[in-house]
Amino acid sequence: MEPLVSTLNCIIWSPAPIYLSLGTGLYFSLRTRFHGGGELWRGQERGAGLGLGDFAVGMMAWLNIVAILILQKPALTALVDYEALKKAGKDPVFDPQALGIKHADFWEKRD
Repeated sequence: MEPLVSTLNCIIWSPAPIYLSLGTGLYFSLRTRFHGGGELWRGQERGAGLGLGDFAVGMMAWLNIVAILILQKPALTALVDYEALKKAGKDPVFDPQALGIKHADFWEKRD
């Protein structure tokens, strides 16, 4: 499971999908002349742009659901640790190694 998550992480957060999303948004904004319900292509009704927007929002929702399912275990582990530290009266500091969370390089390299 870990190699799959690592591979998906590299693909999703690489520059290509980000630039593709920005380029697609700019293209369709220019193509519809910044009208959400305007004609997408000549000869089509106004609902085509809205239908494409609905499809994109639906795909975004599914991507978010998958991300939530992947991140739920480390997030809940960190939440339980945070609540335990607060209850003990300590200053909660996130330590991924103590929680068994891997690939949290940002927090591991902090001084």
